[in-house]
Amino acid sequence: MYLSCQGLTMAFGGLTALNDVSFQMEQGEILGLIGPNGAGKTTVFNLLTGVYVPQAGVMTFRDRDLGRLSPRRRVRAGICRTFQNLRLFSGQSVLENVLAGSCLRADYGFFDMVFGTPRYFRRERALGREAMALLEKLDLTPYAHSPAGALPYGLQRRTELARALATGAELLLLDEPAAGMNEEEAEALGKVLRALREEGKSLLLIEHHMSLVLSLCDRVCVLDRGRVLAQGPPGEATADPKVAAAFLGGGREYAGS
Repeated sequence: MYLSCQGLTMAFGGLTALNDVSFQMEQGEILGLIGPNGAGKTTVFNLLTGVYVPQAGVMTFRDRDLGRLSPRRRVRAGICRTFQNLRLFSGQSVLENVLAGSCLRADYGFFDMVFGTPRYFRRERALGREAMALLEKLDLTPYAHSPAGALPYGLQRRTELARALATGAELLLLDEPAAGMNEEEAEALGKVLRALREEGKSLLLIEHHMSLVLSLCDRVCVLDRGRVLAQGPPGEATADPKVAAAFLGGGREYAGS
Protein backbone atom coordinates (compact mmCIF):
# COMPACT_ATOMS: atom_id res chain seq x y z
CA MET A 1 0.00 0.00 0.00
CA TYR A 2 1.26 3.47 -0.94
CA LEU A 3 0.04 5.38 2.16
CA SER A 4 -1.80 3.67 4.98
CA CYS A 5 -3.09 5.16 8.24
CA GLN A 6 -4.66 2.69 10.63
CA GLY A 7 -6.29 3.46 13.97
CA LEU A 8 -4.76 6.91 14.45
CA THR A 9 -5.64 8.29 17.86
CA MET A 10 -4.49 11.59 19.35
CA ALA A 11 -5.72 13.50 22.39
CA PHE A 12 -4.73 16.83 23.88
CA GLY A 13 -5.66 16.88 27.54
CA GLY A 14 -9.36 16.08 27.68
CA LEU A 15 -9.87 16.73 23.95
CA THR A 16 -9.71 13.77 21.58
CA ALA A 17 -8.59 15.19 18.24
CA LEU A 18 -8.53 11.82 16.44
CA ASN A 19 -10.28 8.64 17.46
CA ASP A 20 -9.37 5.47 15.55
CA VAL A 21 -8.98 7.20 12.17
CA SER A 22 -8.09 4.92 9.25
CA PHE A 23 -7.71 5.60 5.54
CA GLN A 24 -5.48 4.61 2.65
CA MET A 25 -4.14 6.17 -0.54
CA GLU A 26 -2.98 4.73 -3.83
CA GLN A 27 -0.07 6.17 -5.77
CA GLY A 28 -1.15 8.87 -8.23
CA GLU A 29 -4.40 9.52 -6.34
CA ILE A 30 -5.87 12.81 -5.16
CA LEU A 31 -7.57 12.28 -1.81
CA GLY A 32 -9.52 15.07 -0.13
CA LEU A 33 -9.67 15.30 3.65
CA ILE A 34 -12.75 17.34 4.47
CA GLY A 35 -14.74 18.36 7.52
CA PRO A 36 -15.40 21.42 9.69
CA ASN A 37 -12.89 23.12 11.97
CA GLY A 38 -12.02 20.83 14.84
CA ALA A 39 -12.66 17.66 12.84
CA GLY A 40 -9.00 16.59 13.14
CA LYS A 41 -7.74 17.25 9.61
CA THR A 42 -4.65 19.27 10.53
CA THR A 43 -3.84 16.78 13.28
CA VAL A 44 -3.65 14.09 10.59
CA PHE A 45 -1.14 16.22 8.66
CA ASN A 46 0.88 16.87 11.81
CA LEU A 47 1.05 13.13 12.50
CA LEU A 48 2.09 12.31 8.95
CA THR A 49 4.86 14.91 8.98
CA GLY A 50 6.18 14.01 12.44
CA VAL A 51 5.08 17.11 14.34
CA TYR A 52 3.08 14.85 16.67
CA VAL A 53 3.52 11.22 17.64
CA PRO A 54 0.23 9.26 17.63
CA GLN A 55 -0.87 7.80 20.92
CA ALA A 56 -2.18 4.81 18.99
CA GLY A 57 -2.16 3.68 15.40
CA VAL A 58 0.28 2.98 12.58
CA MET A 59 1.26 5.05 9.55
CA THR A 60 3.17 3.53 6.64
CA PHE A 61 4.43 5.03 3.38
CA ARG A 62 5.46 2.55 0.71
CA ASP A 63 5.20 -0.09 3.46
CA ARG A 64 7.74 1.82 5.55
CA ASP A 65 6.77 2.66 9.14
CA LEU A 66 6.66 6.45 9.39
CA GLY A 67 6.78 6.28 13.16
CA ARG A 68 10.48 5.43 12.92
CA LEU A 69 11.33 8.49 10.81
CA SER A 70 12.11 12.04 11.93
CA PRO A 71 10.35 14.92 10.12
CA ARG A 72 13.52 15.52 8.09
CA ARG A 73 13.73 11.88 7.04
CA ARG A 74 10.07 11.90 6.05
CA VAL A 75 10.82 14.69 3.59
CA ARG A 76 13.74 12.67 2.27
CA ALA A 77 11.38 9.69 1.95
CA GLY A 78 9.17 11.76 -0.34
CA ILE A 79 6.53 13.48 1.83
CA CYS A 80 6.19 17.26 1.99
CA ARG A 81 3.44 19.64 3.06
CA THR A 82 2.21 23.17 2.53
CA PHE A 83 0.39 25.26 5.13
CA GLN A 84 -2.98 26.97 5.40
CA ASN A 85 -1.21 30.19 6.36
CA LEU A 86 1.50 31.05 3.84
CA ARG A 87 5.02 30.57 5.15
CA LEU A 88 7.16 32.12 2.46
CA PHE A 89 10.36 34.11 2.89
CA SER A 90 8.56 37.26 1.80
CA GLY A 91 11.67 39.41 1.39
CA GLN A 92 13.46 36.86 -0.78
CA SER A 93 12.82 36.26 -4.45
CA VAL A 94 10.49 33.59 -5.76
CA LEU A 95 13.51 31.69 -7.08
CA GLU A 96 15.26 31.85 -3.70
CA ASN A 97 12.13 30.50 -2.00
CA VAL A 98 12.03 27.55 -4.38
CA LEU A 99 15.76 26.89 -3.98
CA ALA A 100 15.19 26.73 -0.20
CA GLY A 101 13.04 23.68 -0.82
CA SER A 102 15.89 21.85 -2.51
CA CYS A 103 18.34 22.20 0.39
CA LEU A 104 17.91 18.57 1.48
CA ARG A 105 18.96 17.46 -1.99
CA ALA A 106 22.12 19.57 -2.00
CA ASP A 107 24.28 16.48 -1.62
CA TYR A 108 27.63 18.12 -1.05
CA GLY A 109 29.53 18.53 2.18
CA PHE A 110 30.47 21.45 4.37
CA PHE A 111 33.99 21.39 2.93
CA ASP A 112 32.59 21.70 -0.62
CA MET A 113 30.48 24.69 0.36
CA VAL A 114 33.19 26.56 2.30
CA PHE A 115 35.92 26.07 -0.27
CA GLY A 116 33.74 26.30 -3.37
CA THR A 117 34.73 22.97 -4.86
CA PRO A 118 33.71 21.97 -8.41
CA ARG A 119 31.25 19.52 -6.86
CA TYR A 120 29.54 22.39 -5.03
CA PHE A 121 29.16 24.55 -8.12
CA ARG A 122 27.98 21.64 -10.30
CA ARG A 123 25.26 20.73 -7.82
CA GLU A 124 24.19 24.33 -7.27
CA ARG A 125 23.85 24.88 -11.03
CA ALA A 126 21.80 21.68 -11.35
CA LEU A 127 19.47 22.70 -8.52
CA GLY A 128 19.11 26.15 -10.07
CA ARG A 129 18.07 24.63 -13.40
CA GLU A 130 15.56 22.39 -11.64
CA ALA A 131 14.12 25.35 -9.74
CA MET A 132 13.69 27.36 -12.94
CA ALA A 133 11.97 24.37 -14.55
CA LEU A 134 9.50 24.29 -11.64
CA LEU A 135 8.82 28.00 -12.04
CA GLU A 136 8.11 27.46 -15.73
CA LYS A 137 5.81 24.55 -14.97
CA LEU A 138 3.78 26.70 -12.55
CA ASP A 139 3.82 29.82 -14.77
CA LEU A 140 6.04 31.68 -12.31
CA THR A 141 9.03 32.37 -14.56
CA PRO A 142 8.22 36.11 -15.02
CA TYR A 143 8.34 36.52 -11.23
CA ALA A 144 11.54 34.54 -10.59
CA HIS A 145 13.45 37.54 -9.26
CA SER A 146 10.52 39.37 -7.66
CA PRO A 147 10.11 39.39 -3.86
CA ALA A 148 7.72 36.60 -2.98
CA GLY A 149 5.81 38.86 -0.60
CA ALA A 150 5.00 41.30 -3.41
CA LEU A 151 3.13 38.72 -5.50
CA PRO A 152 -0.67 38.44 -5.65
CA TYR A 153 -2.03 35.87 -3.25
CA GLY A 154 -2.68 33.17 -5.85
CA LEU A 155 0.90 33.39 -7.12
CA GLN A 156 2.23 33.17 -3.58
CA ARG A 157 0.30 29.92 -3.21
CA ARG A 158 1.94 28.63 -6.38
CA THR A 159 5.35 29.65 -5.06
CA GLU A 160 4.74 27.62 -1.91
CA LEU A 161 3.71 24.65 -4.06
CA ALA A 162 6.85 25.03 -6.19
CA ARG A 163 8.98 25.04 -3.03
CA ALA A 164 7.34 21.83 -1.85
CA LEU A 165 7.97 20.22 -5.24
CA ALA A 166 11.62 21.29 -5.05
CA THR A 167 12.12 18.88 -2.15
CA GLY A 168 11.60 16.05 -4.62
CA ALA A 169 8.45 14.92 -2.80
CA GLU A 170 6.11 12.51 -4.53
CA LEU A 171 3.37 12.77 -1.89
CA LEU A 172 2.20 16.34 -1.30
CA LEU A 173 0.07 17.23 1.74
CA LEU A 174 -1.71 20.44 0.79
CA ASP A 175 -3.39 22.35 3.61
CA GLU A 176 -6.23 24.41 2.09
CA PRO A 177 -4.36 25.27 -1.14
CA ALA A 178 -7.35 27.27 -2.43
CA ALA A 179 -7.87 29.28 0.77
CA GLY A 180 -8.47 32.94 -0.06
CA MET A 181 -8.71 32.33 -3.80
CA ASN A 182 -11.51 33.47 -6.04
CA GLU A 183 -13.18 31.04 -8.45
CA GLU A 184 -10.85 31.86 -11.32
CA GLU A 185 -7.74 31.33 -9.17
CA ALA A 186 -9.14 28.09 -7.75
CA GLU A 187 -9.89 26.79 -11.23
CA ALA A 188 -6.32 27.60 -12.34
CA LEU A 189 -4.99 25.83 -9.26
CA GLY A 190 -7.09 22.78 -10.11
CA LYS A 191 -5.44 22.57 -13.53
CA VAL A 192 -2.00 22.70 -11.93
CA LEU A 193 -2.86 19.94 -9.45
CA ARG A 194 -4.33 17.71 -12.16
CA ALA A 195 -1.13 18.14 -14.17
CA LEU A 196 0.90 17.06 -11.14
CA ARG A 197 -1.24 13.92 -10.80
CA GLU A 198 -0.66 13.13 -14.46
CA GLU A 199 3.09 13.33 -13.77
CA GLY A 200 2.71 10.70 -11.04
CA LYS A 201 2.43 12.88 -7.93
CA SER A 202 0.02 11.89 -5.18
CA LEU A 203 -1.96 14.60 -3.39
CA LEU A 204 -3.64 14.57 0.01
CA LEU A 205 -5.43 17.85 0.53
CA ILE A 206 -7.44 19.55 3.21
CA GLU A 207 -9.90 21.78 1.44
CA HIS A 208 -13.15 23.64 2.10
CA HIS A 209 -13.61 24.84 -1.48
CA MET A 210 -16.16 22.17 -2.36
CA SER A 211 -16.40 22.88 -6.07
CA LEU A 212 -12.66 22.22 -6.28
CA VAL A 213 -12.96 19.07 -4.16
CA LEU A 214 -15.79 17.68 -6.28
CA SER A 215 -14.02 18.36 -9.56
CA LEU A 216 -10.50 17.38 -8.50
CA CYS A 217 -10.48 14.56 -5.95
CA ASP A 218 -10.65 10.87 -6.82
CA ARG A 219 -11.95 10.14 -3.32
CA VAL A 220 -12.66 11.99 -0.10
CA CYS A 221 -12.39 11.07 3.57
CA VAL A 222 -14.89 12.99 5.71
CA LEU A 223 -13.95 13.63 9.34
CA ASP A 224 -16.32 14.69 12.09
CA ARG A 225 -15.14 15.27 15.66
CA GLY A 226 -12.03 13.16 15.15
CA ARG A 227 -13.78 10.21 13.54
CA VAL A 228 -14.15 9.05 9.95
CA LEU A 229 -17.73 9.72 8.94
CA ALA A 230 -17.60 8.59 5.32
CA GLN A 231 -15.17 7.68 2.56
CA GLY A 232 -15.52 7.27 -1.19
CA PRO A 233 -15.90 9.21 -4.44
CA PRO A 234 -16.71 12.87 -3.70
CA GLY A 235 -20.25 12.80 -5.08
CA GLU A 236 -21.16 9.66 -3.15
CA ALA A 237 -19.48 10.58 0.14
CA THR A 238 -20.96 14.07 0.31
CA ALA A 239 -24.40 12.68 -0.55
CA ASP A 240 -24.29 10.33 2.44
CA PRO A 241 -27.16 11.30 4.78
CA LYS A 242 -24.79 11.41 7.75
CA VAL A 243 -22.55 13.86 5.92
CA ALA A 244 -25.49 15.93 4.76
CA ALA A 245 -26.81 16.13 8.31
CA ALA A 246 -23.45 17.00 9.83
CA PHE A 247 -21.92 19.28 7.19
CA LEU A 248 -24.26 20.16 4.39
CA GLY A 249 -27.14 21.51 6.40
CA GLY A 250 -29.49 18.90 5.03
CA GLY A 251 -28.35 19.38 1.44
CA ARG A 252 -27.07 22.97 1.33
CA GLU A 253 -23.61 23.55 -0.08
CA TYR A 254 -20.84 22.84 2.40
CA ALA A 255 -19.20 26.06 3.50
CA GLY A 256 -17.23 24.99 6.56
CA SER A 257 -14.21 27.04 7.61
